[in-house]
Amino acid sequence: VNEVWDAYRQLYYGKDAVGSVYLKESSSSTTDVAFLACFLIQKETSTGGRWTSSHFVLVGNVTATGSTKYHVHSTVHVTMEKAASSTTTTNAGARLTKEVVSDTYKLRGDAISNPNPSHLENIGKLIESIEIDLRTSLEQIHFPKAKESLSQLRQEARPGGPPGGMMMPMMGGGMGMNPMMMGSLNKALSARSGLKKTGKALS
Repeated sequence: VNEVWDAYRQLYYGKDAVGSVYLKESSSSTTDVAFLACFLIQKETSTGGRWTSSHFVLVGNVTATGSTKYHVHSTVHVTMEKAASSTTTTNAGARLTKEVVSDTYKLRGDAISNPNPSHLENIGKLIESIEIDLRTSLEQIHFPKAKESLSQLRQEARPGGPPGGMMMPMMGGGMGMNPMMMGSLNKALSARSGLKKTGKALS
């Protein structure tokens, strides 16, 4: 099983990714679950990106007609970390989950005595479809939506605006308050203290 998963890992993630598969027989004979499986993949990049995907699969008991169902719970966690300077680090990430209960699968071959090859093929197709769907959602929906939300929360500086943004001219080009702000401040202080303005400005 790990050899097949390793081929899938290399196909979609390259040689730098790591992956493992874990199988466990169901401990209860009263459930419709034959065994549980966990498929894991993680990849990190030198630029600070990390992809982690986990797929937990409940495999149903094979019926007398050689059919079964699969219950897949998948999670993809993507993070991106970038050091802007020696003291500043920017982190961004997203986590998506998807749950799929498959239709009834007819296992090929000798499904009763040796169904494993068919199980692996069916589960592989489900996981491949889920990962493609989640990656597409990240790329075409969630990341563009995050950019749109950021624009609504905090606008960028308008083209043709004053150098250094709006605050620099208001503060007198960084050399102290301009006369307009000085006058406003004097009026506010005079009103607060209840005293009439004497004409002496703050320096």
